[in-house]
Formats: sequence, C-alpha cells, structure tokens
Amino acid sequence: MHSNAHTPIAGNISINHEVIIHAHPKTLDISQIYVQNERVFNECDYLFKRHKVKFSIALLKANRSFEFDCDYIREFIRLTDKLIRVDSKHLIILYTFTDLYMAEKALIRLEKTLLSKSNSKSNDLFTCTLIEKCKNETTKTLLRILDLKIETFSSGIHTVE
Repeated sequence: MHSNAHTPIAGNISINHEVIIHAHPKTLDISQIYVQNERVFNECDYLFKRHKVKFSIALLKANRSFEFDCDYIREFIRLTDKLIRVDSKHLIILYTFTDLYMAEKALIRLEKTLLSKSNSKSNDLFTCTLIEKCKNETTKTLLRILDLKIETFSSGIHTVE
C-alpha cells in the first residue's frame, strides 16, 4: 500500500491541522492530541519561524508485519514521557526534551536501530514521521517535523530548516 498521494512535509515550515490529517487520514485520534484549534498551529508556526526552537512528537507508521513492541520501541519509550497507541499500524510517542542535544541523540539512535531492524529480505518501506517537541525559555512549545524514511539498507532524515 503506497502513500504517494501526499508528499513529505520536509522542507515546508507550514504546519497545520490539515497537513496532519492529510498525512494520516485514518488516525483521527491524532487531531485530538494536537488540540483541534488551527490558531494553535499558526502560533506554533509563527514561534518556530521567530525563535527557531525545536519541538517534537513521534509518530511511527509501520507495516502490519512489524511489531511495535520491539526492543527499539521499548528503548525509545524509555526516553519519552508518554506513549499512545492509536491502532495496530500507528503508534504515537509524545515526548519532551529540554535538552536539544539529547533529543538529537535519541533520534539518531532510533534511526540506527531501525536500520538494523530493517535488514530483512522484504522490500517493505516503512516511514516514521518524527516531530520534535521542545520547550523554550518562554515555556512555549514549537513544532518541527523530521521525516525519516527507512528502506531496507538506506535511510534519510529530512529536516525543516
């Protein structure tokens, strides 16, 4: 099942309710998590452009054959605040890092583990959309999207700049 209908949000600073729903139409629970108020998204977008602070939430979308309770998930959850299961194919991890360095380390670690786990005979492509969440000095939260694609032996992280 290909998701070529929508292009990755990478490279686009504009983040809003529409984009989230468009990317994952079946997981409506996500809209609840993000607060159904476009003003919040616009505010986050503004703050991101103004202060360039990272924010982060992780949404993992995997094939049905892929088990979510793998070691890499458990380890990643250990570094997070909250775990929410939407359905068998979607997992949302909400986490807050006050230290941007730690956030980056966690993402790099996750990427490496996913790479080793994806070393299989199948050509299954599995996409993780990692959205960072970090609080700045004014305790406001900003949104930033990291699009992480893992395909057998290759992967790439696209960051919104």
